[in-house]
Amino acid sequence: MILCSLSTGNLEFYCGEGLLYKSLQISYLETNMSMEKEDKCLSIYGSRKHNYFTVASTVATQIPHTVGAAYSLKMEKQDSCAITYFGTSTADFHAAMNFAAVMEVPVIFFCRNNGWAINTPVHEQFGSDGGVVKGKAYGVPSIRIDGNDALAIYNAVHEARKRAIKEQTPVLIEALTYRAGHHTTSDDSTRYRAIDEIERWRGDQNPIKRFRKWIESRGWWKDVAESEYRSSIRKQVAQAIQVAERIEKPPVADMFNDVYDVPPRNLNEQEVFVRKSSRNTEKIILLMFHCKAIFIFYLSHML
Repeated sequence: MILCSLSTGNLEFYCGEGLLYKSLQISYLETNMSMEKEDKCLSIYGSRKHNYFTVASTVATQIPHTVGAAYSLKMEKQDSCAITYFGTSTADFHAAMNFAAVMEVPVIFFCRNNGWAINTPVHEQFGSDGGVVKGKAYGVPSIRIDGNDALAIYNAVHEARKRAIKEQTPVLIEALTYRAGHHTTSDDSTRYRAIDEIERWRGDQNPIKRFRKWIESRGWWKDVAESEYRSSIRKQVAQAIQVAERIEKPPVADMFNDVYDVPPRNLNEQEVFVRKSSRNTEKIILLMFHCKAIFIFYLSHML
């Protein structure tokens, strides 16, 4: 199955779909830190080994790409499908949904409706009842599930995959959840929503806490195992960061090449400025380098 992801800030589904956190996240930090260039269009990480497209920070562009990938699987008569994860819909969503429905493409649309688009609540974004009705409007089999229930997500995707491949049809899954954190590090969500509301969702509705409670009730998990696991993950992340920090820094030219055949004047001027400002150059390179280390370290504390 090919996976095409949504924009930044949505990590739980990456780990939930069978892509091992260690193999995908840490190995990327270890071996691909110097490979980020402009031609990846704000991409973050991916894995050819896992059929996982690089994540783009641009909103919703991955949706039509996924439909195209699924269409190629259909043309090649492969026993497989593609899946894409996204937030509330944009124009790209509608174009992709209609194409998939008309061409009967084996693709799964996974919409994570977390209630917010930065500081705009869903009821101010559209008048329909969420995203599930939009799939039905395009003739796409659609289902709404509890996005904070790990088992519900697994079962829904499992069944959607079987149906998409067997019937050669798109399927839309809308997972209702809540964005308990800020949109970005520069966002203060307490300015537009109550702290009590946030804490309520972080409590009993926390999907990790809910799943942990379920496996503990079956005797499959204990506090000792939790402590050992967290300690092990932090050590793995720390080791990965140390390895990444020893990788040779990318040359300054990588910030400017691979985009234009003939660079425009303003880009040339920027490169001249950066090269003249050796101190600034070092800071810029270090910033680019360590941003990914911070990202992976943040992920380790989420798990």
